[in-house]
Amino acid sequence: MCEDPLGNSSCILLKKVGEDRDDELEAAHAGERFEALGAEPACLAERGGFLSPRRHVLTRKHPYGHTDALRAVSDTLVDVPPFSVHGIPFYWLNQENAVEVAEEQRILGFSVGAEDFAVDKLGFRPNWLLHGDNQRGSSRPSSKTCCPSSRWCSST
Repeated sequence: MCEDPLGNSSCILLKKVGEDRDDELEAAHAGERFEALGAEPACLAERGGFLSPRRHVLTRKHPYGHTDALRAVSDTLVDVPPFSVHGIPFYWLNQENAVEVAEEQRILGFSVGAEDFAVDKLGFRPNWLLHGDNQRGSSRPSSKTCCPSSRWCSST
């Protein structure tokens, strides 16, 4: 927990953190390890542990787990090592960018048909790639596809 949860402006400015935080609990555990709260503080999902010298574990629920198609998906534990942060590849997993990313990164096996199948099962088209194979291919470039001119790597 940060040293001053009630005085931390990020807790107010970040909508989800401001809506979901527990002021009394967080103030009582100011400066302590996240685990001391007995629950995940709202700031943790918004990278509140950024570059913390302490390891922490996030519990992620699938955002569409409320649907019949994904109701059985279990929570995922994300281990965040010390001095790191969990990232979310928004650009690469956005439906609008999917074909461009697949072509640019030479992602073999990217399937528009698989995506359409997943959307059909879900019952609506979200902004994000749904099919697991497409997600993995789009968010994890191989060393063979990574080159200095791509978004994945910086020039040296």
